[in-house]
Amino acid sequence: MMLSGSSFYAQTSSKVVFASGTTRYLFECTTAGTTGNVQPSGIASGTITDNTAVWSYVATLPNTYTTTIKNNVIDLGNGLAGDIAIFGIAQEGAIANDISNTYHNSIYIGGVATGTTNNTAAFYHHAETAAPSIDLRNNILANNRKNGSQLAIYSDAYSALTTCDYNLYQYTGNFGAVGTTPTYLPDFASWQLNSSKDVHSYVSDPKFIDPTNSTLPNLQIMSTVYTDADAKGADLLSVVADDYNGTNRSLYSPNDIGAYVVINYSDVSEQHAELQNCLVYSDENNQINIHYVGDLSKDTRVTVVNTIGQTLHSQQLVNTFTTIESRLNSGIYLILIKSGLKSTTRKIIIN
Repeated sequence: MMLSGSSFYAQTSSKVVFASGTTRYLFECTTAGTTGNVQPSGIASGTITDNTAVWSYVATLPNTYTTTIKNNVIDLGNGLAGDIAIFGIAQEGAIANDISNTYHNSIYIGGVATGTTNNTAAFYHHAETAAPSIDLRNNILANNRKNGSQLAIYSDAYSALTTCDYNLYQYTGNFGAVGTTPTYLPDFASWQLNSSKDVHSYVSDPKFIDPTNSTLPNLQIMSTVYTDADAKGADLLSVVADDYNGTNRSLYSPNDIGAYVVINYSDVSEQHAELQNCLVYSDENNQINIHYVGDLSKDTRVTVVNTIGQTLHSQQLVNTFTTIESRLNSGIYLILIKSGLKSTTRKIIIN
């Protein structure tokens, strides 16, 4: 079973596909080989109220199979008040022989709680029978919900997390909780000490562009600032070749953390030599002109990126003088040219 490349934004029940009791599920995977899909409408009972759970939910049956959850973007809780159990990715019902691979997902929990009874967590695991084998790597797990017990990670047992590393966390309350009757771990250091997990993980602001927008949040990474999501994950290129937008990860840092490739901090930082032999400008016809002085290699590429980090155009440079016919709207754009470990970024204005 695979869930890949999906977005889930839920503030009211109009974004939820079905209910079970008081729990609203954004999607559910309960049969090997199938996935649920978010529909434009669902529950007709108005907004979600207090004591209602909101889960992006992956449930496994008592069979032996592998679940892969990759490149998903989940933003929950903004504009949703109440004492509500909110889980970004929740995995339940697994048995000991199940394998769950959770790679390159971007999760954000926001909003303000009005009670303290229910937990929220960016990642939640509960095994009804026995702990499965969970591989949790290269995910951004951010829980910035205010008030109450807001966790980055919540698991029935440390042992269920066979591999848990190279993640980027952000949290405002306790870092995590473990056990069916939870023991709370106040900070990341406590989690590392007790779990022996996340040796190569980080805690910091991932620099999402607009995570708190209650209508259409944006969990892409700001392209002009430093972020620990950039080039600090595990190399999972063999199983996650592209990002959420379909951008080939090998064109940038294949080990960027989260659902999106990060364009473009490490590409222009001092760990990479700056390309000095490029002239980039727009002409009176708003065409982008690139004059490259030097030898062109097969991996020399030019990428056009807008100010919110979206890749608009990418191609190999095969001539020392290249013109890209612009169909861009008026605005500011970044032109990234990369050759081996050298790169440069230039800003142009299209009128």
